[in-house]
Amino acid sequence: KAVADARAKLADVQGKAATVKKAASDASKVATKDADVLAAAEKKTAGSKKALLDANDKLAAAKAKGKTTDLKNVEQLGGKVGVAKDALKASETQQSAAKSKASASAKALSAANSKASAADSSIASAQKSVDQAEAKLAAATQKYQKEQKVAAEKKAKADKKAAKEAKKQKKAAEKKAKKLKKQVKAEQKRMKELQKKKAAADDAKAKAAKEAAKEAAELANQAKKLEALKK
Repeated sequence: KAVADARAKLADVQGKAATVKKAASDASKVATKDADVLAAAEKKTAGSKKALLDANDKLAAAKAKGKTTDLKNVEQLGGKVGVAKDALKASETQQSAAKSKASASAKALSAANSKASAADSSIASAQKSVDQAEAKLAAATQKYQKEQKVAAEKKAKADKKAAKEAKKQKKAAEKKAKKLKKQVKAEQKRMKELQKKKAAADDAKAKAAKEAAKEAAELANQAKKLEALKK
């Protein structure tokens, strides 16, 4: 988010800077045009001054001759001096207006250039913020990837160890189950033999009891016969 915000700010600053720079470019064109107009006005004023000086020199020369025949020429030259003075006055008026306008446009250009310079500084600052945010993101990404790699390696190691332990436990359990099965089988065999022996003992006991009962009956019969003989 920091990178996105920094880029958005940079884009905004660049957009505003473009507007400011266009204004500076327009101001530069106006200032150049006004400077050209002022230069032309100054050239025209210089020409008018030269024309007035020439006219004055010619008039002074004509007056210096002091001849009646030159009176008409003096009047004509005086008229030309008047025209030259009017032309100079007009040139100076135009030059003054051009100078004021050129000064105003130069001042506007200076202000526009200052704004453009400030805009460049803002762009540089915003770009620096973007670079810093991207550097932080890159560092954080690298750190995260490194941590993920370490975690993955630890997990793989733990999984391997767990699998090995599980295999070991399974083998031990199978061995124990096999041993228990063998013990159960042996116990079942022993119980079967015991049952067989018990059955044999029970048969022998029953047979002995039967024979004892038979002997007892015979003894009782003999005793009964003896009693009968005694009478």
